[in-house]
This record gives sequence, structure tokens and C-alpha cells, in this order.
Amino acid sequence: MKSTLFSTFLSLIVAFATAAETEQVIDHQYIEQLAEKTIVDNLTVTSGANIQVKVMPLDKRIKIQPCQQPLSASLSTKKHSRNQYVKIQCLDEKPWQLFVSARVETMVPVLVATTNIARGSTLDNSNMKVEMRRQHSVRGEVLDSAEIVAGARSNRNISSGQAIHKKLICLVCKGESVTIIASNNSFSIKTAGTALSNGSIGDEVRVKNTRSGRVVSARVNAINQVIINL
Repeated sequence: MKSTLFSTFLSLIVAFATAAETEQVIDHQYIEQLAEKTIVDNLTVTSGANIQVKVMPLDKRIKIQPCQQPLSASLSTKKHSRNQYVKIQCLDEKPWQLFVSARVETMVPVLVATTNIARGSTLDNSNMKVEMRRQHSVRGEVLDSAEIVAGARSNRNISSGQAIHKKLICLVCKGESVTIIASNNSFSIKTAGTALSNGSIGDEVRVKNTRSGRVVSARVNAINQVIINL
């Protein structure tokens, strides 16, 4: 009889100990950190960009109940939204849930003018730089690298601090000499030509072959260089 009682008592101790080990220590800070991690893990960030997550502190009057199961966390808003809500759930025998709000800012690299740039001026490291800006404030097809446009010219006035868009500059400028590269998988031919229109990286422009006089369309590849895929 004593042996049976002792065994029962020991089983109860083990059961309580196991429950204590399983039960998470949950407080406001834990919930807020879980919400932030859930947002970071679920958002897709483009190359070179980063996100800044600011979780709104939970009301101190909210009492967090214990939970014997790992908490479940999921986004309850669209991934691209700046205002995020994370649903936190406890799914044990006494379930509960709450929502945590957060502000998300996606920062992207943007090429900007560091001084006023007059129309026709050459772009270089003295008048432009890359800086991180809030994605929602970026408009149009901006550039994110100074290297690829160094040596290009502005075809409009650009104000200091203004984002440099493709349309504001020309890597190939009308009336200037260009190198025309005609290529396929087997060979490549270079010849001289003259640009008949302005173009930025990736744009299609019309160029005149100096030798043949033929006018063709080509894609801007670099400063004063265009490519024709044969």
C-alpha cells in the first residue's frame, strides 16, 4: 500500500515538473519580440533593401496568461502593408489570442544628387551618391548605383537631394559618337556610329552606322555604347 501511494505521489511530481518545463515564460517583451520576428521572417526584401520594424508596445494592463504549448504567430495583414498586425495565439486547453501592431519601413538604395546639377553636366562622384530612402517615398524608375552611370550626362536640371531617375540622364546622348556592338553566340563585331536620340541604361535608341550610313535600333549598354543582338 505504501509503495503504491509513493508511486502515485512520484508520478504527480513528475507530471507537475514536466508541465513546468513545457510552460513558457511569457511576458510583454516576449510577445513583442515574437511579433517582430514574425514580421521579419515573412516579408520579402529586394536585393540591397532592408526593413525597419517598430512594434507598438502592448498595453501594460493586458495580463498575459500562461501557455503550455508553443505560441502561434501569423501576419493578419498583407505583406506589403506598412501597418502590420500579428496574431498571437495560445492553442492549449485554455486558448487565448491577441494582436500586436507594428510599423514597417522598407529602406531601398537610391542614387541622389549631392548638389545642383545643370543640364548637360557630367555625373561623377562629386555630384551624386547612393543613400537609403523609404520605399514608399520613391517614385519612378530610380537608379541604385553610381558606378554604372558615372560619366553620363544630365538632360535636365537636377536639384540637390533629388533622386536621379533614368529619364533625367543619358548614357548615350543625341549627336554623340557611340560604339555599336553587334553580337550573337558565335561572334561580336564593333563599329562606330552616331546617336540619333538620348537613352539611359537598357533603353532602345536609334543610331547611325558611320561606315554604312544605315540607321538601326540598339540597346544602351554602357556610356557611349550600344548593343544589337543578331
